[in-house]
Amino acid sequence: MFSRVLVTAMFFGFGHLAQAYGPCDKDAEKLCGDLGHKETLKNCLHRVQSKTSPECQAFLKSQDGNWQKLTASWAKVQNACKQEISTHCKETVLSAEEGGAFKNMKDQQVCLMVNKEKLQPACKTDINRHIAEFQPNLNPL
Repeated sequence: MFSRVLVTAMFFGFGHLAQAYGPCDKDAEKLCGDLGHKETLKNCLHRVQSKTSPECQAFLKSQDGNWQKLTASWAKVQNACKQEISTHCKETVLSAEEGGAFKNMKDQQVCLMVNKEKLQPACKTDINRHIAEFQPNLNPL
């Protein structure tokens, strides 16, 4: 559990790990414990928010502004990288029934980063903007 929270904290740029998911720790373990590499903990918690404890729901609601900024930023990356995602990362595209556009955000980012030599300039620029804003601990492509 700790390693998953640490990876998620790093992925989303939250340096204050001790308070990152305190009220959601039990919910995360119960509802998101099997997510593996496909999805980040934060994404899972937002996706299953209605099933979490009242304390966790309140915490997630307090984080909604950050979550909306992150998903809006990633939507811009998906738009700028539409061709690259459909060509090099098509296995990361999920339908609404499979979890929607943001469940595989992490997989798409990793795939784009692995294929950085194949990215068009607009895609590379936008993913670097996203990284600078939400993951300053990562080097730009």
